[in-house]
Amino acid sequence: MASPKLGAWPDAVISSRLLHPENIRKLTTPRRLAMHKVIRHLTAPELSKISRTSNSSSLGLLDVLPPEILLEVLQLIDFQSLSRFLRISLKGKEVVEAFRLYHEVMRHCPKVLAALGETRLLRHHSTALVRQVLSEQKCASCFEFGGFLFLPTCERICHDCLDKNYAFHLTKVSFAKKWFNLSNKELRRIPIMQSIPGRYQLRPEAKRKHCRSHQLVSVKQLMQLAIDVYGSPENVAKIMPAEDSDIDDYDRKMLEKFNEAPLKPPGCDLSKLPFDYIFFDQWPGMAAIEMPSLINSHCDYGRECQGCDTLLRRKRMGILPRQVVEKFVPHDLDPVEVLRAMASRLRPRAEFYEHLRHCYGVAWMFIEDGPDLIPDIGGDC
Repeated sequence: MASPKLGAWPDAVISSRLLHPENIRKLTTPRRLAMHKVIRHLTAPELSKISRTSNSSSLGLLDVLPPEILLEVLQLIDFQSLSRFLRISLKGKEVVEAFRLYHEVMRHCPKVLAALGETRLLRHHSTALVRQVLSEQKCASCFEFGGFLFLPTCERICHDCLDKNYAFHLTKVSFAKKWFNLSNKELRRIPIMQSIPGRYQLRPEAKRKHCRSHQLVSVKQLMQLAIDVYGSPENVAKIMPAEDSDIDDYDRKMLEKFNEAPLKPPGCDLSKLPFDYIFFDQWPGMAAIEMPSLINSHCDYGRECQGCDTLLRRKRMGILPRQVVEKFVPHDLDPVEVLRAMASRLRPRAEFYEHLRHCYGVAWMFIEDGPDLIPDIGGDC
């Protein structure tokens, strides 16, 4: 096995001639091997194939609205109301399917609508909001590329922030009611999702199979609600269970983590900060689904880098040089966790190409394999 000359790597740039489409494909982790296992296996809704029209069909009272006002109304209502509006009459169907925002969401991310419907969240987000998020790229937590939609808040999120930002974790409604002393009426002020049974995973040691559906809320919205109800974060802290309560140690610690959840974006790479991996999300990935970014009529799902995955696998094999670890991993952090975050990061097309030109792992692959790469896909990330 050839060994890269590490001293030259920091300033080395991979030649553009090596990054032709075939090699870029080989340097992209196949989506089937991506580490995340979020909501998937959904049937995408389709536009109705009924094409009849009727001069006598009516929208009822809405017929009196000028077209521009009707358009404003359609932008403000949620997708559940929009789907009902579509079914009221042939004219309703005609109006909705001609509505640009609806058509673009149905065309480019229909499974997002399926997920919102299956989780009972469809009524919580307006047509305009879903379309706006479709055209965005940034993660709502770290501001890097967010390749997933967090369904309760309708915000973009990246894999690592979904895993490490407690604001984007979930908890059961029963847990929220008991330990935050909230009534059913108060909890109905925030979206309550119905989870979809299945296998979910954000990290290898946090794989979960859920055979039943559960009522869940996002920690971010729960904490915002608790602050609204009790008046301040300090008052919320005062209602935490006493030392002699019947809460177990793990749940007590999770409550502490929830109280520490950032309600404003950290705006940084969370993999480079300390994290208590004992207290990971108990419902990993159950409120997230892949969502492309629609820029200039092109859908970009982001790509994971095989070069970064190579560094992770070399570390696990014990053959990653110390200089590389020191380059990427802050002192006192677990190198495997930092490298795993690198390997699971999605990058949009243009950023991915630039990343490949400077990636240590890609350099290693070219040194070992020569210009015609032989991808070593182990699916470990």
